[in-house]
Amino acid sequence: MTGIELVGVSCTIEGTPGRAVEALRDVSLKIAPGEYVALMGANGSGKSTLARHMNGLLLPTRGSVTVDGLDTRHADALYEVRQRVGLVFQNPDHQMVAPVVEEEVAFGPENLGLPPEEIRARIDEALHAVEMTSFRHREIGCLSGGQKQRIAIASVLAMQPRYLILDEPTAMLDPRGRADLLGVLRRLHDEAGIGVVLVTHDLDEAAQAGRVVVLVSGRIASDTSFADLAGDPERVAQLGLPFPRMAQVLAAFERAGFALPRPLPMDVEQAADAVAAAGGDAHRSPVSASMPAHASIASDSDRSLVVEVQNVSYTYNRGTPFESPALHRVSFTLRAGERVAVIGGTGSGKSTLMQHLNGILRADSGRVVVLGRDVSEPRAELWEVRRHIGLVFQFPEHQLFGETVTADVQYGPSNLGCSPEESAVRAAQALELVGLSPEAYGARSPLALSGGEMRRVALAGVLAMEPDVLVLDEPLAGLDVEGQARLFSVLEMLRCRGVAIVVVTHDIESIGAMADRIVVLSEGDVVFDGPLERAFQRGSPAVALGTPTCARLAAALAARGLAVDPSVVHPERLAQEVSDLLMKQRQR
Repeated sequence: MTGIELVGVSCTIEGTPGRAVEALRDVSLKIAPGEYVALMGANGSGKSTLARHMNGLLLPTRGSVTVDGLDTRHADALYEVRQRVGLVFQNPDHQMVAPVVEEEVAFGPENLGLPPEEIRARIDEALHAVEMTSFRHREIGCLSGGQKQRIAIASVLAMQPRYLILDEPTAMLDPRGRADLLGVLRRLHDEAGIGVVLVTHDLDEAAQAGRVVVLVSGRIASDTSFADLAGDPERVAQLGLPFPRMAQVLAAFERAGFALPRPLPMDVEQAADAVAAAGGDAHRSPVSASMPAHASIASDSDRSLVVEVQNVSYTYNRGTPFESPALHRVSFTLRAGERVAVIGGTGSGKSTLMQHLNGILRADSGRVVVLGRDVSEPRAELWEVRRHIGLVFQFPEHQLFGETVTADVQYGPSNLGCSPEESAVRAAQALELVGLSPEAYGARSPLALSGGEMRRVALAGVLAMEPDVLVLDEPLAGLDVEGQARLFSVLEMLRCRGVAIVVVTHDIESIGAMADRIVVLSEGDVVFDGPLERAFQRGSPAVALGTPTCARLAAALAARGLAVDPSVVHPERLAQEVSDLLMKQRQR
């Protein structure tokens, strides 16, 4: 018997003492050797739990899991199972064991007892596959989240597994890195015959899988081909999955009155042809409520300056053999009520810059002034700054430590001197804001939640402190459709209240829902700082990071003679602009 097979698998996980959560319920699934499967579902649906059963890291409460006939419940089979099934965790820090990149990638092959020359060859091959060869001698602690993700993947590839299980592997990668990794997975599948199970929230990423399995509340709710699932929009919505990016953009055109063909075209050129052909039937419609409205934002002259970064430079491990420059004379400002997205390639210095804003890191040179206080001064009263500036880390588990979700979220308000009653009210309100019911989640351990749920709890803990400045490092990573919608709503609410927001993100597609201004970092330097509508114009440094689907469609429509802004990133605005242009043409 070959392949990975789960039969009647159920798994109960202890949350808090005396409170268990049934993460999987009677799951039966078979994955053939060399098969490419996408595993999808909302936060807390059981995806990561299922993935960890496939290599015996978790054992079923009921049922069985076999890998090529080897039963994971038998201790003497686990060594062989884990050699055959490589697992890349959602958080790469959870599987790093060595201080240096080369040693980390060598760890697995060394444990297989391979000769040194074979180990060296595997290290070379694995690092080349994830484009990290030049980082071979870097200290892992100095790498960015995205770089660590690549090294984690390389470490598993060096084991040459028969099956590769990846839990949200692209969450911390920039668009180019994401495309490269998906290309690596495709080559491993097509050329090496490796079976791939890709856990993802992105239906576009699932497109290259032959099969999509969707979990809902620990059960398999759908098991079909990508084509069948993507061609059934109602089913996609029922399962709580995101529509493909192009489908999301074209939905705005349909709301504006464009009669588009079914199935919707996913190719940019075909979509532009369909929009142009359907334009004759379009009618003018009122501006959608989902279109970002910026009229209420005060001008810069009316808004107070809350953050000022002046010529900041920073080097990790300065003066040691592991010295690694991260920032070079970086400058930017932030005003009350402003929403700024900081983007850049993996390792460009984004997270390093964010950790300077509340004094976690101190600049080697330059100044960071927050609400009039210089946090780069050695004697700065950081506790006073940190009560006004909230930071949600790239990996939320780094800031979760309470025994229960409620205790964790209450910790910040309590430290600010709030009474137990007020802290409890703030915690409940913050949890409701991020879409986690205090009744359902309050008594659970935050570290027993899914990655997306932990991210929401971390955000709630910061929101409960009611900061004047909110800094979010990769806030969309691991969030499902409902979680992303909640986040966008919260950011808009905070903007209206005058809270300044900085978002570090690799998600170019969603940037228009989170920011009005873009700062682009490249190798520790600011190479662009301007409004959203200029960020993706031809020649802008931001374009090298990827262009949103909406802007690519706008450019394709402009190439067909429609005088639309080729860099617009809001689907509703693009649809309305095209509708207006076509109406004017008909009236001539």
